[in-house]
Amino acid sequence: MNRLHTLTATFDLKLKHSDLSKFRGAVAQLAGYDQDLFHNHDNGSGPTDKSRQRYPLIQYRVHHGHAGIFGINEGAEALEQLIEDGHFARFSMNGCARPLELSGYIRDPAFEPCILASENSHTYRIYKYLPFSGKAYREYKSQFDVRDKLTVLQRLLRNHLVAFAWGVGWELSPEKRIEITINDLDRVSKVSAKNREVVAFDLVFSANAKLPEGVGIGRKSAFGFGATIPLEPSY
Repeated sequence: MNRLHTLTATFDLKLKHSDLSKFRGAVAQLAGYDQDLFHNHDNGSGPTDKSRQRYPLIQYRVHHGHAGIFGINEGAEALEQLIEDGHFARFSMNGCARPLELSGYIRDPAFEPCILASENSHTYRIYKYLPFSGKAYREYKSQFDVRDKLTVLQRLLRNHLVAFAWGVGWELSPEKRIEITINDLDRVSKVSAKNREVVAFDLVFSANAKLPEGVGIGRKSAFGFGATIPLEPSY
């Protein structure tokens, strides 16, 4: 499958990035815990701590200080249905009822990702990208030359792009590899992800791939990390 359905919904709820977990929990409760796309945990009578090892098809965001949700494929369809059925009028968070209104709604039912010819590329900015597992972070820290650190970071980013493709059913050709080049490191910071301090990168990269606007790449993308925006004009 090389066509993706994406949906970006923004709501009139002011939100901080540190409150995304609460927002996610409130939306998951609204949808019903049997709808595991909204919480990415094993199904059951309630939430569990056992996460499914899959690319998250629903991702929670803060967009210009407001709550947002990005859905892709089945996630986009489930989010669209939740909105159309009026569930957000019954939204509650922190024990307080707070009906939500849409402030933004961007739907693309047939985005076509692709690998470009070798001489072509698109440029993207990725925000709060989390590249590291424990092992990968030790490898990165062990490099003394900044060029070697960049090589590690580029390899991890490429691997995360491949993982995204696999997770959404984008069939990559063995003859055409995804290739990336990091063009600029805007910011390196320490952020809190699920009560752990981790290293995050804001960076610009070029890739021989056409990616949907707003897609999350890397670790913890369900929690607003790794949102990726094309820097060229819209496709």
